[in-house]
Amino acid sequence: MNSPHKKEHPESETPLKISQSEFPFCSNTEIKKFKDQMIKKKESEIKEKFDELEDEKNSNNCSSKPSPYRYRKDVCYKFILRKFKNYYTKDFTEATNFTSKHKNRDERVRSLKLCMLNYCGMRGLLERSAEFPFLLSSFLFPKYSREIIDSMIEESSDPNIKEKLELLKKIIDLLKNLVKNYSEIKLKKVVRIPEIRYLLLNFIRRARQGEIEISGMIKEDPEKDREYLKKIIKNFYESVDSQVQSIRNSNCMDHSD
Repeated sequence: MNSPHKKEHPESETPLKISQSEFPFCSNTEIKKFKDQMIKKKESEIKEKFDELEDEKNSNNCSSKPSPYRYRKDVCYKFILRKFKNYYTKDFTEATNFTSKHKNRDERVRSLKLCMLNYCGMRGLLERSAEFPFLLSSFLFPKYSREIIDSMIEESSDPNIKEKLELLKKIIDLLKNLVKNYSEIKLKKVVRIPEIRYLLLNFIRRARQGEIEISGMIKEDPEKDREYLKKIIKNFYESVDSQVQSIRNSNCMDHSD
């Protein structure tokens, strides 16, 4: 006697494990139909993903401007920013004879404030902005700059002033992390600070013109190192300059409102 339901042959089984026990209110025909729909949907998703990967691959292959980065872009930019910081640290300490070896915090704070004020005066930075001493010391010596702010917080009894000083500590942390934990988001935030932007663009321009030497990324081959860093500096400059133009356009739009 024939069974009311025909058994499916083993070769017709699919990898998808759907049984009537999972769908107790469906007939075998409905289960098979549902199974076929799931298979088609899965095949469609796979094909769509494959097409996306092919488009990405073709786009990369067809690019007329090959990537200049032997290392990751973020690694290259962090290298330049480290050189930027080292350059100004060396220039500052040589110009002022500043030393961080004071064991007493108050002496160290007093020395940094006085030396940074003299340095910014010597380099004509105070004529551009009175914020340079604080911002430059925050970038070069974040630890000592926090000590300055902490001492000011201790001396102040005004809660409003204390709140503003706490905000300054956030700026110090931002400048510190630009080099320590670089990211494009941090760079965009820092570029919005006019004083640091001025120093950074001035440093890159002078590096591009050969006035400041940047080397040491490809230590085993000085010639390749020179050519490679020339490309990286150019790209970094264009990246920062693009952000500057974006800020200026944004400011123009704000003023037009």
